[in-house]
Amino acid sequence: MAKTGKMTAAGLKKLQKQLNKLQGDECEAFMEACAKELAARLLAKVIKRTPVGDYPNSTGKKRRYITPGVDSKNP
Repeated sequence: MAKTGKMTAAGLKKLQKQLNKLQGDECEAFMEACAKELAARLLAKVIKRTPVGDYPNSTGKKRRYITPGVDSKNP
């Protein structure tokens, strides 16, 4: 089983108070920043794990063309 590290109830209470302070636009900005951070981390892992090599009917530079963007099917 994985170790979770040290955690105290005081730290959780402090986090709870900070999250409760977020109101309206601040909350939206916080959620958007969190979503962007998670997306950036995921993209970095995907690019790192994308195999580079010979592909049929391709230039073999698949990793270079992975970029974040809007899906044309689901805008």
